[in-house]
Amino acid sequence: MHNGLNSIFEYGKKHNNTNAKIHFRNSMIYNYYLMGDYQKAIDSAFVIRKRLSKPDPFTEIPFNSRTLSLSYHALGDIKKAIYYLNHAIDNTQEYNELPELYNDLATYYQKSNNHKLAVATYKKRKLVVDSIRAMEKKVFTDYYDTKIKFIDQTQKSEKILLEKNILTAQNDKQKLYIISLLV
Repeated sequence: MHNGLNSIFEYGKKHNNTNAKIHFRNSMIYNYYLMGDYQKAIDSAFVIRKRLSKPDPFTEIPFNSRTLSLSYHALGDIKKAIYYLNHAIDNTQEYNELPELYNDLATYYQKSNNHKLAVATYKKRKLVVDSIRAMEKKVFTDYYDTKIKFIDQTQKSEKILLEKNILTAQNDKQKLYIISLLV
């Protein structure tokens, strides 16, 4: 078992944290898939799915559905693979994972000779990618706009400080001039 999974498992046991335990079990299901034990992955995934409808499951449902989809695909059951991948897409909270999910779904549609749905899925993928790029561009632009404003504020502060120093120097010269006149 992977050290990271061990620590999640130990944390879940120690603190009786249901979400950590479910995450550990979902990760184990994916490991069964990776080891080629697809039926064990499917059977274990269905055991975990019963617990996913309980407290705060939204982060684990897509992962569970994705693993089911991958396992069914590996066993050659494209219909179930499509069903569970659609379920993963519908429940994912991670917007940046959607392009990969749509890409896999389009591949499944192609394998099932449903080319219209494959094309429609690729179009959805493109829309998501464009949306992600637009968000990234906005974040990038906002970051640099803020940085430029900060630089402008810094320059204004430095300019005010310099003007203050010049006025202080002029004021000191005038004081010396007045003192020299009085003397």
